[in-house]
Amino acid sequence: MGATLGPPPAGYHHLRAERTLGAAAGDFGRGADAIRDWAAHRAMSMLLAPSTPTLDEGSTMVFALPLAGAWVSGACRIVRVVDTDVSFGFAYGTLPHHPERGEEAFLVHRRDDGTVVFEIVAFSRPATLPTRLLGPIGRRLQRRSIDRYLDGYVEAARAAT
Repeated sequence: MGATLGPPPAGYHHLRAERTLGAAAGDFGRGADAIRDWAAHRAMSMLLAPSTPTLDEGSTMVFALPLAGAWVSGACRIVRVVDTDVSFGFAYGTLPHHPERGEEAFLVHRRDDGTVVFEIVAFSRPATLPTRLLGPIGRRLQRRSIDRYLDGYVEAARAAT
């Protein structure tokens, strides 16, 4: 549990991406607030239940994502929360009602030079026949989702200034 915050496990597709927010005095706090508000998920028009899931280890959330005229849904459990002076975020793991098996971590970091970055780390593999049939298309969709998540965080944090 919380394996996205350590060495990636074998047998999964691994993905890591980041986006720079800036280096202003309040950027780290605004970045943490964007994560607390699930801004990345909201930017993708996801419906969340509860509407703002609590960032407590063991809490569960359900989502529905509009995709190609249909809805894709899944359930996840928070497996790790990070809250230090230089990093904030959480990792969740998929539950049985999810098209993938794996984890994703959503983090904001303040680097030694003062730069604030959002980072998403994920590992996954298909959990359902439709997901397996997507093959490389599924990986491209996942990469696009990660990019949209990062854009959502940056937009929310910058809008808060």
